[in-house]
Amino acid sequence: MMHLLPLLCLFTSIAVVRAGTKLWSGSFNAYAAVTDFDKWSWSTPVGEYQWYIHGAQPTSHYLSLGSSFKNPAIKSESKGLKLTIDSTATWNSNMERTELIPQTTANLGTANLFYHFSLMQNGVNKPNSAGEHQIFFFESHFTELKYGVGPNTTNLQWMVTGQPKWSTPWTAGTWFNFAYDINFTAKTVGLWTSTGSSPLKKVVNNVAASTSTNSEDWHVGVLSLLNAPAPEDYYISGVYIENGPITTTIS
Repeated sequence: MMHLLPLLCLFTSIAVVRAGTKLWSGSFNAYAAVTDFDKWSWSTPVGEYQWYIHGAQPTSHYLSLGSSFKNPAIKSESKGLKLTIDSTATWNSNMERTELIPQTTANLGTANLFYHFSLMQNGVNKPNSAGEHQIFFFESHFTELKYGVGPNTTNLQWMVTGQPKWSTPWTAGTWFNFAYDINFTAKTVGLWTSTGSSPLKKVVNNVAASTSTNSEDWHVGVLSLLNAPAPEDYYISGVYIENGPITTTIS
C-alpha cells in the first residue's frame, strides 16, 4: 500500500497541473433569487455580474434561476440561468438586449485566458433565425457566437472579426460547452467545444485577432437585431474565466 502512495500523489499532481487558475467565477450559485442581480449598481458594485443592459420590465421578466436551467453535467453548480429577450428588452437602441457583464477587479485581458460557458435552447421560445443574434460577445466583436446569419442561418456560428470559423446545427435540448482560447499577448483566438458532459476539444486553432478587453466588456447574454414580439429563451451555465492550461472537464 505504501508503494502506491507516491503514484497516487503523482497522479493528483498531474490532475492539478492540467487545470488552470480561475480568475473570475460567473457561477449563479451566488444568487439566491433573481432580485439579487438588482443589488448591483455603479455605486455598489457587488456580486459576480454587472446588471444594466436590459429592458424596462422587472429583472424577473428577463432572468430566471433554477436547477433545471443548468447543464446537468456541471455538478459544481446548483442552478443555471434562463435568459429572455423580447420586444420589451430594448436598451439604448431598438435592439433587443439582455446581457450580464463580469463584475471583478481581476485583469481579464492578459496573457492566455480561457473564457468558459455552456449554452442551450430547448425548442420552446427558440431563437428566431430570421435575424442576427450576437451571443457571448466582446464590445469590439473580435470574437463571439452568432445565430441567424449566413452562410447557414440556423447554425450556431463562432466568429472571429465577423468571419465564421466554426458552426454547428443548434440542436434543441443539447448543451453546447465552449471556451474561447484568447492569447492577449500573441493577439490570437481559438475555440474549444463539446456537448453535454463530454470534455472540451480544440476545434479551431488560434488565428490572428485584435484581442482586447477592459475586463468589463464581455457580454454574457444576447443581442438581437430583430425587434420581434415573440420571446426567446436561452439557458446558460458553467460561466468562468481561467488562465492556462485549460480545464477540459465539464464538472
